This record gives sequence, structure tokens and C-alpha cells, in this order.
Amino acid sequence: MRFTLALCFLLGTFFAYSTHNRGGQITYQYIGNPLDPANRYTYLFTITVYMNDGPNIADRCYDTLYFGDGKSSVVARNNGPIGGCDCGTVPCGELICPGFKVNTYTVTHTYPGPGKYLAKMADPNRNYSVLNIPNSGNQLFYIETWLDISDFFNSTYIDNSPQLKISPRDFACIGKCYVYNPGAFDPDGDSLSYELTECRGINPITGAIGVPIPGYMYPNQIGPSGTFNMDPSTGTITWCSPVLQGEYNIAFKIYEWRKLTDGEWRKIGYVLSDIQIVVGACLNNPPVIKPLSDTCVVAGGVVTKTIIATDADNNAIFLEAFGAPFSVSTSTANFSASPSTGTVIGNFSWNTICNHISVSPYQITIRATDNSSSSGDCISSNNLTSYQTFKIRVLPPPPTGLTATALGTSIQLTWVHTVCHSNPKTPVSFYKIYRKDSCASFIPSYCETDVPSSWGYVYIGRTINASANTFTDNNGGLGLTHGINYSYVVVAVHTDGATSLASTSVCQQLKNDIPIILNVDVQSTSVSTGSVYVRWMAPQSGATGLDTVLHPPPYDIKLYQKSYPLGAYIQVNTLSYPSFSAIPILMTYTASGLNTQNNQYQYRLDFYSNGTLIGNSQAATSVFLKTISNDRKLELQWNYSVPWSNYKHNIYKKDPSTSSTYTLIATVNSNYYKDSGLVNKHTYCYKVETIGQYSDLTLPRPLYNFSQEVCDKPIDKTPPCSPTVTAIGDCNNNQVALKWNNPRHYCADDVIKYYIYYKPTIDDTYTLLDSISNLNDTIFTYDNNTSIAGCFAILAVDSSYNKSVISSVNEWCIDNCPEFDLPNVVTFNGDGINDFFKAIKVKYVKDIDLKIFNRWGQLLFETTDPYFKWDGIIKMTNQRCTDGTYFYTCTVNEIRIKGIVPKKIKGFFQVFR
Repeated sequence: MRFTLALCFLLGTFFAYSTHNRGGQITYQYIGNPLDPANRYTYLFTITVYMNDGPNIADRCYDTLYFGDGKSSVVARNNGPIGGCDCGTVPCGELICPGFKVNTYTVTHTYPGPGKYLAKMADPNRNYSVLNIPNSGNQLFYIETWLDISDFFNSTYIDNSPQLKISPRDFACIGKCYVYNPGAFDPDGDSLSYELTECRGINPITGAIGVPIPGYMYPNQIGPSGTFNMDPSTGTITWCSPVLQGEYNIAFKIYEWRKLTDGEWRKIGYVLSDIQIVVGACLNNPPVIKPLSDTCVVAGGVVTKTIIATDADNNAIFLEAFGAPFSVSTSTANFSASPSTGTVIGNFSWNTICNHISVSPYQITIRATDNSSSSGDCISSNNLTSYQTFKIRVLPPPPTGLTATALGTSIQLTWVHTVCHSNPKTPVSFYKIYRKDSCASFIPSYCETDVPSSWGYVYIGRTINASANTFTDNNGGLGLTHGINYSYVVVAVHTDGATSLASTSVCQQLKNDIPIILNVDVQSTSVSTGSVYVRWMAPQSGATGLDTVLHPPPYDIKLYQKSYPLGAYIQVNTLSYPSFSAIPILMTYTASGLNTQNNQYQYRLDFYSNGTLIGNSQAATSVFLKTISNDRKLELQWNYSVPWSNYKHNIYKKDPSTSSTYTLIATVNSNYYKDSGLVNKHTYCYKVETIGQYSDLTLPRPLYNFSQEVCDKPIDKTPPCSPTVTAIGDCNNNQVALKWNNPRHYCADDVIKYYIYYKPTIDDTYTLLDSISNLNDTIFTYDNNTSIAGCFAILAVDSSYNKSVISSVNEWCIDNCPEFDLPNVVTFNGDGINDFFKAIKVKYVKDIDLKIFNRWGQLLFETTDPYFKWDGIIKMTNQRCTDGTYFYTCTVNEIRIKGIVPKKIKGFFQVFR
């Protein structure tokens, strides 16, 4: 472990006045036995603390770790020599350089069971003079680690925390970018992510421990000084650039993620690391590492990288490499680089094996330090560092030797297990199978695992376990189709979720050992005398057909028919042959007496040898056409379910009033066509011809099949466009003037009238207010003394009585202008002037709640009538009130567009005579 002399020298002047904690983290290792219930959840924890050392500096011979399950342990320091400190037989810690050391404390703990636990350590205090932590010398030092011990899939509790391999010893210079990477890796191959966070301590007001330190700022917020960030994928911290000398503390979390068996990633823990950066002044420039690219390798292959670092000041450069490949149990990576002046070249190599397969990539961190020596624990005051990272994906090899054998309407696949099938760390869990209806080849991209959708394959299933190396494809029980070329690939999925490269593809088609339907063609349309023409190809013999020795004569072919899709099959024809050679190559049957106008029919053929069913053909339906009527157009939609592929559709049309024959009007690729420019309520007839083929070139092609004939009339079902409405409310005259534009002038030439709708509030339902048949009359006046509030909508009605819809275009809302005023002087003297206390103005008011009080708060009068007249008679005494000041409160219930809205008023008035 190294730390810069520059850091040691720069801190020397502060040591006499400082406390001790400068940084650290808590990590853990699983040391339990999954098969031993008493020891199943046992972990070894390590506390690592960077701290000051020297006279009058607090020296922690022991530290306390809280495990997060209500238990804690006082842990003795376990690194460094014994003696030379005040700890007796407890080791003194490892001195990095004068005045600075690292302490480690290890302890074993067994948790009671699955759960989420937060292990933490808190120790007074941090060192003084940390610029971005207020009063740092009096601030508690705190670190934590979170672990999720769960049984959500096998052995998840077997988990080790991320391990940090690069100590925070790098010096930062004013005006130069500072870069640091903790060199973290996960021993279990879990994926890591990184996140900056605030340094933690104690809140002096609430006493809460482990919370962000009040007043904490990130280093670039002191000054300010440029940008400060951490790469969430690689963990590289970059600060460009410091402007003030001194010490800064930062904290970051390293999260570990594990891929579940269902493919989801779950966060299973994190380590909170707290480190210190020391910024000084220097003239040196950091070395530069040539950028490195990520790579991949199939397990068993070798990865090599050449790393080049240069130094603009022609200083000596020391090159190091860190990462999980250097810590794997077998076949570790190698790195060699001799310190050199100006330029240094390092060589990385790793001979991978099956145990290295991982769903997460391995990260290699390269550090270059100038003016450095490979010996000694501290480096000179003018040395700077730089970092580069690259990732290696160790991929599972693919299955090999894939073969496909046709068996009836199924194809059986067989393959050879991958060479890494049974590796001890991440064996194969199961195999996935993909299929496509073509034998076109594919070229995998670099590092491309599994089967991307761009290849055209679809996932059809998986093996039930890792031991199976066969799979039978029967199309989910529906059977595969004769005449189709099927291509297959297989991939292996390992226990950690890593997926292999795809196997080489194999192409196969079913044997032609049963009849193959070629046509289901509607020849006549009727509700009772319709007919359908069915044609099929006979089974073939030989290597790609029927084994006539295994399946001897006589032979029978039975044709079944049903109404599609819910009908039941009925046998409609049987053909018998004494020998295979007697079977014609092509056979036909015309089904008659059918309701082809309303029904779609499906057909299937069963083939028998000597009374034993050999198999049945794929079913095929007729083409069934439907029409959708609309304004001056008819939309055509048709469907079918056939084993061949229809790639083109011809649309035929007949106008019964002008022609007795069908004419081809269009050819489309989809199952939809819109015929426009028609005459409403006029009859048009259509039929569709599909053109298709099997992918097997030996089968007849193209295949032509007609739908039934359908006749329909275009009917206007489209509402006219909405008029655009404006409204002007006139509260003085109690009127609303509505104006709108005539839709005939711009969007709907068949409008015949307008409907005017009204609702008194926004939440009410519209009711018909009036109708106007004069299309040029586009002005309407609404009168109502009680209220003009409400919403108005103008709907246009066309000649087919379609109404436009209510929208923001044709709706307009108006509110009332309520008024309610009370006088401030009343005489009650009978001279005809101000003889009553009554409202001066009342408009658009439903009712009121008025109360009048004397100066002592006694209620004299109350009413709900907005048109009240109070003559001054007190209701309790039946006497007229005396001269003086009187007070009132009043709730005025105004009639508004939102409904009845209460308005509260209060005031006073004078009575004198």
C-alpha cells in the first residue's frame, strides 16, 4: 500500500492540531456453509480506516462494528507490527509514510436469517481543516455497508461485497485534472455501478448518525472549481480542476447487482467508501494512457492488450493493472511493465477458462504514475497519476453438432453440450431453441450472444434442465407444416444468466409422407348451394417421403370439413387405393350445398396405411371477405388460415347495375383495401383472389384461391365537421349571442340543419335547446332573466342524419355577472327615502343567508330572500331599532357556470332619523 510523500508533507503542519480519521470503508466475505443451518449466514467483515499517526493523535486499538441486526462487536486492529504503540499486544497498524497509516479490523458475524442489513461504524472524529466539511475536526467519521441476504433464488446469501484494490494515495494539483479509480471488483462476478454521495456524520441538532453532514459541499463547489463527477459504469472519478490547496473528503457508493433467473437485475448490496483528496501546487503534468477499448472472448480463448503511457515532462512512469482477472482462483491474468522514462509499454494477457464465464464483464483498471518507483511505500511530492479502464466479456461457447430429424409433423433437434456445460462455477442451466421459416444464413456480429431479432428467428422453447440435449418441435402441439423450410439455432444459458453464442444453424423440412393441401377455392356464393374446390398433393415415397415397407397398403385419404372457427369436423369424402402407385399425384374434391355467403370453411386430410393413421395434413381455410360501409366508400377486409404464404391479393369488383362480370381493380400485399369515390346507397359486389406458395420449390406454385362474393352499399356514417362557435354574453340585457360558421362552405356539403344544445353548468348534461333548418341562419340569441350562465354547443346534421360531435370547436361556455349590493345608510322614518334596509342590486343570485346584529352581537334580523325589505323591527322585541351602527354578515349564493357558488360579505350600516 502506498501514499504520496506529497500528501504526508502537506499534512505534516496539521497533525499537531488534528484528530485522526481521513477515510475508509467496510467490506465483507461470505465464509458460511449453505448446507449448515447454524452457519449458513456467516460473514467476515473488514473495516479499513485511513488515519493520522503521531503524538497526541487518537489511536484506535479497537473499533466497533454494528451489524445491522441489533448486535455489535468491539474489534481489535489486526494489521501492522506489534509494539511501538500504546496498544499492548494489539498490532499498531501499517504506517504508509511518516504521520499517516492504515488500520484494518476483521470480525466474523452470523446473521439470524435472510434480510436487509446495514453494517456501520462511527468514530470521533475526522481530521481538521477539510475544506468542504464545516468544522471537520469536530465531525463524526461514519462509513457503512448494506447487504441483502435473500433466498429469492438458490444461494443468493453466498455473496461477497465489492473489493477495493487501489488505495486513495493520488496527489491532486491546482489547475490539473485529478483522476482516481478505486479499482473495485466483485469476487462473485456481480455487476457493479457507482454513485457519488455526501460524506456522512452526525446532525448536531437532531443527533441523527449516518446522515449527510450539514453544510457538506462537493469539492468543485469550493471556489468554485470546475466539474466533479464519477462514471457510474467504470467508477472513475474526475475533478477538472482544483483551484485551492488543501484537503477535501468525498464519498461514493459501489452497488452490486445480480441477475435473477427471470432475467431481472436485483441490487443486493453496496459499500460506502469515504476518501480524502489532498490538493497542492506543482508544475508537473500527469502521464497519458492511450485509450483502451472493451473486448470479448469465448471462454478458452486468450485476451491480450498492449498498454502505452507517455509523459509530456519525460518523467519516469510506473504502470500498474488491477481487476478481478488478477484475483480469480485459477488461470489468473498477467501484467508486466518495467518503469521507463517518457514512454512505458505494458502487456496484459489472460488465458480464459470456463470458470471465468460471467454475465457481467470484467473491468481492468490501468494506473500510470510518473516519477514513481516500483519499490518503497511512498512516492515523491511531484508525482501525478492517470487512469484508463477497459472491460472484458468472457462469453459461453455455443452448443455444437446441431442436427434436425423430421418425424411426422414434428422435427427433433439434437446437439452436443458446450465444452463449458459442467464448469463448477457457472454451469449451463438450460438451452433455448429458436426457429425461422427460412434457411437463409446469418453472420453474427462481434461479441453477439443469444439470437437477436434481426436474424428473423423466434423463440419456441427451452429444455427443462441442463442435462437435456434434445428438443422436439411440434409447433406447440399444432404440428409443423409440410413444404416449409425450417431453420434452427440453439443457445446455452448458464446459471448466472450468461447466454452463449448461437450454434450454427441447421435446416430441415418435414417429409412429404402425408397429403398437402394446395387449394381451398370458393367457386360459387350462396346461402344454400355454394361450393368450394379443394385440391391437394398426394404423399411421396422414398427418402424424403413415405416408407412404404414400414407403412404397407391399402391406403385411405379422408377429407374433413368444418365451419371455421367454431364448427366441428365432419368427414365429407374418402378415397381408397390398393397400392401406393395407384394414388394420383394431384387430387381434387368439390364440396357443394354450402352456405358460402355467411360461412368460412376449413379442410383437413387424414392419411391411413392399412387402417392405421399415419398423420393428418395442416388445415386450410377458404378466404372470407367482409365489407365495412361508409360515406362514398367501402372498406374490404379478408382473412384466412393456410399453411402456405399468400404474398399477393387481387381485388375484383362488379357493379350490378352496369355489368354482369367482375373486373380486376387493384392488387395489394395486405389483407385490406378501400374502394372510394362510390355512390351512396348504390350496390357494389367484390371478391378477392389470393396468390401464394410453399417455400418448398418442389411443390406446385403459385396457388390461386378466391373468396366468396360480397355485395354492399356505401352509406354515409361519417358525421359532418363541427361548426366553429363564438359566444358573447350580455349581462345587462340577460342575453347570450351565439355565432358560428356554415360547414357547407368549407367541409360538409350535405349539412341540412343545426341543433343547439345547452347545459346550465359545466357538470350538467346537454339538452336540446332549439334547431335551425335555414343553413344561412348562423346567429342565435339566448334570453334568460334568471341566468345566462351555461355551455352552448352547435351540432351540424347531414342528410343521413349524422350529427357532428361536441368538442372544443363547437362548444362555448359563458358565466354570469352576479351583483348583490347593500346600503350603508337607513332612516326608517317613513318619508319614502331609505325607509327599508334592502339590496340595492340583485342579479343572478339564487338566495342569501343574511344576519343583522347590534353592537353587542345580538341577532336582530335574518333572511334567505335576496329581495328582502327590513323595516327595522327587531324580531325578539317587535320594536323598531334605535339610531346607531348595525352590523351584518351575508352569504350570497351566486348562480355561476360551476353551479351555486357562495360568496361571503360583511359590513355595517348607519340608522338615523
